[in-house]
Amino acid sequence: MKKFAGKILLFLAVCLSLWLANSYTRNELADRAVVLGLAIDKDQSGFEVTAEVVAPSGQDQSGGADTKLLSGKGKTIEEAVGDIHRVSGKDPSLAQTGIILMGEGIKEVNVLSFLGYFTFSDAFKDDVVVAFCEGKAKDVFESASPVEQIVSFALQDIIKTASDKTGGVNNYLQKFAENQISPSSASYLSVVKKKEESASQDEKGDGKKPSLYDCSSVCVFNKGQYAGELDEMQSKGFALLSNPSAYASFVVNSSSNEFGVESEITVGIASKKISFETLFEDGVPVFKVEFEAKLKRQRTDASGDVVNFLPESDGEISKDAVSQISAETQKLILAALNGCKERNCDYMNIADLFFKKFGNSWTQYAKNNPDYLNKVVFEPKIKVSD
Repeated sequence: MKKFAGKILLFLAVCLSLWLANSYTRNELADRAVVLGLAIDKDQSGFEVTAEVVAPSGQDQSGGADTKLLSGKGKTIEEAVGDIHRVSGKDPSLAQTGIILMGEGIKEVNVLSFLGYFTFSDAFKDDVVVAFCEGKAKDVFESASPVEQIVSFALQDIIKTASDKTGGVNNYLQKFAENQISPSSASYLSVVKKKEESASQDEKGDGKKPSLYDCSSVCVFNKGQYAGELDEMQSKGFALLSNPSAYASFVVNSSSNEFGVESEITVGIASKKISFETLFEDGVPVFKVEFEAKLKRQRTDASGDVVNFLPESDGEISKDAVSQISAETQKLILAALNGCKERNCDYMNIADLFFKKFGNSWTQYAKNNPDYLNKVVFEPKIKVSD
C-alpha cells in the first residue's frame, strides 16, 4: 500500500506542477529582447530611446553573443520604450540593463520627469550606472570599443570599474534620483566623450566605428535640471573628495632620482582620510574639510589603488616635492568647493550635512537664505606626507 501511495503522491505532484505552469501567461524567450544598455535622446518631437540588446538567436558557437540596436520614439519615455516593441516585435526586457546614457538634448528637460519610469520600476535595478554624453547618446551606442564589442559593457568598465584607478567618479540611478530630492537638491554624472580611432582602423563587422571614451569630466544637476560641466580642476578635486577610492597623481620637481640626476617625477596618493565638519560661527555657516593623504612614488608596478591609511615608512620623496603636492591638492579641493558657488549647485551635498547636524534649524536657515551657498565659508585643511 505504501508503494502505491508514493506513486499516487508523485502523480499528484506532477499534475500540480503542470497546472501551475499553465496558469500564467507565457512570454517565450524568443519574443524578448534582453536590454544591456539604454541611450536616451530628446529633441522637439520627443524622446528617442535606443536599446543595445542581445537575443538567444544571436548567440554564436563560441559562446559569445551578437548585439543589435533597437530604437523607439515617443512624446514620453513610456511611449518610446513601447515603440521599440511595436517596430521590432520584441518585448524589451529591462531587468539586465547596466547603464543609462543621456544625450545633450536632455539639457533642456528636467530629468526627474522621466527617470521615475526607471526608478520606481520593480523590474529595473537600482544600481544601474547613469551617465551623460556629448552629442547624441545613440551615436555612442553606434560605436565600439577597441577592446570590448558590447558598448554597454565597455562604458560600465570605464565609468564604474576604472574610475577608482583613474581618479574619476561614477553615479547610479537610485543615488542620483534621491540626491535630487534631498536638502541639497543636486547631484552629478560622468560625462562620456567619444573619440574615434584613426582612419586606418577598420570598422567592426557590424559597421560600428572603433572609438575611445573619455569619462573623466563631471556634469552636475540642480533640482533635476542640467547645471553645467565642471572644469578639469573642479572635476579632479570633486573626485578626490567624493570618491573614497579615487586617487590623484602629480608631476613635481625632484632634487634627484635613483641615479642622482635632477628630474621631474610622478607621485600618487597611496591612501587618504577625509572628514567634513559643519558649524555656525556668528551666524555664518562654515564648512570645514580635513584632507590627509600619504604619498607614494609611482613606478611601473603602481596600481593606483587607494587603501586604508598607511603606517609610517621611510620616505623617498623630498620635502620640497611634498610641499608642491600639498599646494596643488589645496587648489583642487578649493576649485571643487567654489564650483558649487559658481554654478549655484550644491553637488557637494553641503546642505545634506548641515541638515543632518542641525535639522529643522538648517531648514529654516536655507528657506530664509536661498543663496546659502554664497554665504558658506569653506575652510580646507590639507596634510600630505610620504
